[in-house]
Amino acid sequence: MDSVPMYEYRCGACGERFEELRSAGAAAPACPRCGAETERAFSAQAAPFDIVRTPGAMRKQERRNAELQARAKARFKARRQQIRRTRSGGGDG
Repeated sequence: MDSVPMYEYRCGACGERFEELRSAGAAAPACPRCGAETERAFSAQAAPFDIVRTPGAMRKQERRNAELQARAKARFKARRQQIRRTRSGGGDG
């Protein structure tokens, strides 16, 4: 048995979007809402499977994020302190 792909169609008259199983060479079906001609629409691809992470991978990413945030905070504080010292004229000297 041959597999039949599912295509997404859009109606130019009423804007209806719908999916239908059609063989590759078949003509576009009529709109189910208004009966007008339709054209094939391009659908967004499915999301990759690695979006859902294991609990261990999530904890590892959370640790990396926490370390990154701590380093960024430390750099920000050091820069702010440097600016305050420069503005107050209390440089190292």
